[in-house]
Formats: sequence, C-alpha cells, structure tokens
Amino acid sequence: MILPMVLQYLTPDYVSFFGLGAVSAAVMSSADSSVLSASSMFARNVYKLIFRQRASEMEIIWVMRVSIFVVGILATIMALTIPSIYGLWSMCSDLVYVILFPQLLMVVHFKDHCNTYGSLAAYIIALLVRVSGGEPLLGLPALIHYPGWDGERQLFPFRTLAMLISLITLISVSWGTKYVFETGKLSPNYDWFRCVVNIPEDVVRVGEPAEGELAVMTSGAMGPLYGTSATAATLVGKDEMNGRINPALETDEDDPALDLNDLKQKAASNKKSVQPNSQTEL
Repeated sequence: MILPMVLQYLTPDYVSFFGLGAVSAAVMSSADSSVLSASSMFARNVYKLIFRQRASEMEIIWVMRVSIFVVGILATIMALTIPSIYGLWSMCSDLVYVILFPQLLMVVHFKDHCNTYGSLAAYIIALLVRVSGGEPLLGLPALIHYPGWDGERQLFPFRTLAMLISLITLISVSWGTKYVFETGKLSPNYDWFRCVVNIPEDVVRVGEPAEGELAVMTSGAMGPLYGTSATAATLVGKDEMNGRINPALETDEDDPALDLNDLKQKAASNKKSVQPNSQTEL
C-alpha cells in the first residue's frame, strides 16, 4: 500500500493519475491470469483426467468458463474477508509446503513410485492434518492440540508433521495400489483413474529400444533396411540412408512442369551428343 499512497499524496495529479492507473492495470493483469490458470488447471488436470477422460474440447471450454466464475467469486470473498495481504501470502506458502511439496518431490524425482491414488490420498490427508491445527487468519479453531499448545497457538511444528505424513501417505498408497492391481488381487476394472494397469492406449508411449533390440535392428536381415550393410546403397536412395524420406521432398510424377523439365534436359543431352559426332564426320 506504500506506492499508491506515495503516488496519491506526494506527486502531482497527472502523475498520480497515470501511476495509479498503471498499478491497477498490473493488479488486474495478475488477478485475471491467476483466475484463468486455476480454471484451466481444474478443467484439464481434474475434470478431464479424473472424471471425463473422453470429454470433447468444447466441453472442456465450457467447464473452464464455469470455473472462471466460481474461482472469481471465491477470490472476491477471500479478498473481502481476509484483512491482511501478507497473512494471505503466508497461508498460501504454508499450503504449498504442506500439500504440494510432497507431490512435486515425488513426481519430479521418483515418478515411478507414485500414482494418482497416492497423490489424491496424500492431498486429502495433508489438508485434514493442516486444518486440524487451526488457522487464525480464517477463524478456524485448533481441533488437535499438539505438544506445546499454549491455549492460543501451536508451538509444535505441525506443518512439517503434516508434510511428512502426506509424503508417507503418497508413497504407501501408491505402492499399495500398484501391488494389488499388478498381482491380480484387485480387478483392473477397479482402476478408475486408469493409471496403474488400465492405462489408455493414447497414453502409452514407445520407449527407447533396448541394446539387444538395437543390435538386431542394425545387423543381419534387418541391416539392409537401415543402411548398415554394403547392399543398402542398392536398396534405398541416398536421402533414405538414415531414415524415412520427408514426404514434402518427394516429387510429383504427374506434374506437367516436371515432365517439361525432363524433356528439356534430354534435348540438351542429345544436342551435346550430336555435336561430337558431326565433328568426327567432318
């Protein structure tokens, strides 16, 4: 609030007008970007991936439009009810540390040991443990009095405890769901999120070939097809030695202009061959 007050009381009117307008434009730009990003993440990462995997693009757009109004209303309510901007920033950082940090850590560094079931369970557990410690900014009383409770606030690092519980939940639930599905103890039909055994075909990607597969591809009967033997030059063109030729570079045999060029080249070659013969006769 210091910059708006300086612009309003310590600068001329025209400077104050443009300065406050610039500040308002920056605030509005940040606000609408945040609302749009939150709505987009909900429509793409929650609605489409969890509830409606086969949703059309138009359906996603409408979900995004409705989400913009909902997020805008919630943001307006928070702006009118929370008195401190610093407190709101501190609470957001708190939630990022407690809820999102374990998710980000596992997805980036240990993505083979986590799945959607573990992430969802960890999110819910972390949120419940964090809210149970109370939040004065939102007027939420402490439901659990951790060691060091002085009657008004928690002296115990319950946020770190919630983060560790979330991390353990994420690992254990992910391992448990992977075990019961892959061992056949639970039918693949119960893989509702389609992330363990019931993975959609359009999500599967072909990985890099193994060393043995690469050796087979580059030797023996497959060798001529990949340009690795002496006979490869007789089987494929020069542009196809290292892979498939670009279709955009292929010529159209039915193009009349190309036929005319061929005729001109043949006529020129015939003239060159006729001239030495005539000199020999002379």
